[in-house]
Amino acid sequence: MDYQRLNKWIIELYQHSANVPLNDFKHWALTRLQDWIEFDSALWVSCSNLNVSVNPVDVYLFNQPYAFMKSYQALYPNENEDPIVKAILASPDNPIRVKKLFSNHGYYQNDIYLKHGQYFGIEDVISTLKISESTGTMNIVSLYNSATRYEFSEQDTFIKHLLMPHLVEALRNNLISSINAPKRQNRTCAILDNFGFIYEAEELFISVLKKVDYIKNNQLRIPNQLESLNSGVFEVDKETLLKLERVDGLLFASLNTDSPLRNLTLRQTDIVQALCEGSSDNEIAKKFNLSPKTIRNHLSQIYKKTGLNNRASLINYYLINELEHSKEPLMEKSLDPKVGFKNVDQDNRHLIEYLDVLSEHPNVVSWKKEVSIY
Repeated sequence: MDYQRLNKWIIELYQHSANVPLNDFKHWALTRLQDWIEFDSALWVSCSNLNVSVNPVDVYLFNQPYAFMKSYQALYPNENEDPIVKAILASPDNPIRVKKLFSNHGYYQNDIYLKHGQYFGIEDVISTLKISESTGTMNIVSLYNSATRYEFSEQDTFIKHLLMPHLVEALRNNLISSINAPKRQNRTCAILDNFGFIYEAEELFISVLKKVDYIKNNQLRIPNQLESLNSGVFEVDKETLLKLERVDGLLFASLNTDSPLRNLTLRQTDIVQALCEGSSDNEIAKKFNLSPKTIRNHLSQIYKKTGLNNRASLINYYLINELEHSKEPLMEKSLDPKVGFKNVDQDNRHLIEYLDVLSEHPNVVSWKKEVSIY
């Protein structure tokens, strides 16, 4: 596998995610995914709870007709009865191949194929569930192949396992960045469904509202008539106002707040900037003549001051809020058109360290084990 090309693909996914129109993002991302995995069609569902009616804007069908969902819902009025859904709920983050889920060609004898799949040319499936640690939002991405194409391979499954967290994080960035982007400065944002459940949110948004007991069971304590609410402003406390606005079938929520990055020391700000340039802990330590342990201590303090709890959230927040009007973004400084990301050479360890900066998730840990063969 060409890991340097993969690294460039992931960087471009993040770079362009904020500029894709909200309603086009899933089509755009799945089309890009075909650079790595061959598939005929796909389903991408995003929801706060499978037990709550799914908002139509949460379901995207890629190269499948609307009749696909009608057929599926007729077969499984309760999604939890679907054997594939049961499997991904039992093993989130792990890709489930339908032909391995059913032994001895059992897929072709099951209702999911006989009464649904065969009518839409679905001969093989890879399905993955990713659950947001901060909001509990579920993203299910299922890739389908027909009989006219080859079956999914082990490498396809591995690549799906690796790229799924990046697809979801890019979706999160798109949701938060694409709505009212010019008004984002000194505000922290979230997306809600019609029931007030948090669909996606910046870590700071969660942190601020949890401190004043404004969130219960991943649901905002706001008026019940959310389905008819188009906009509104609510007082959280004397210094904080919650603004709600309906955009494309979802509720966009934002809080006025001074940037927590203003409270960082000069050294802590330097460390955040180095993270945004793709530097690892060891590289930052070497740059500032400090030990890696000291850098980790600084990061711990940065997380406490900002209310953010991982590097991906910290980098996203910094790039969006501090560099919004910069003519020369840090991420662009890090790229060389001839060789790609400057910290990536022939040694894949640099790539792994950079992916750790982008997103701290178990899949990257698994991938490290896969590529640590040198």
